[in-house]
Amino acid sequence: MKKNICSLFILGTACAFSNAAEMADKAAPAENPALRWQAMARADLAAVQALVLSTHPGSIDDGNPVFHEWTTTGYQQALAFIPKVVTHDTAMSAVRFYVTGLMDGHFGYSDNARHRDSPT
Repeated sequence: MKKNICSLFILGTACAFSNAAEMADKAAPAENPALRWQAMARADLAAVQALVLSTHPGSIDDGNPVFHEWTTTGYQQALAFIPKVVTHDTAMSAVRFYVTGLMDGHFGYSDNARHRDSPT
């Protein structure tokens, strides 16, 4: 049963990030790469927060007020980085800031392949 739950979580995560990438492609004009990276970061950040709030055990742990506070304040702080996003790396950094603040060593934000438009 544990394997099925894990598979479901991974599938849900993949779907959320796939949808976030599609939203980013539609949200920013191709002629301004910084706007595209900002849209990607904003979409990924929203997807990560939605997953955290709906699936992370910390969301139902009333004994962990720091986690609950970070899901809101950390999200707002990460959003404040979005105007500074100009590349794939800075987009990843904005989202990683939020994920790192959750202080969960089992949860991370990474890419296994560079975006097709990334210069590096």
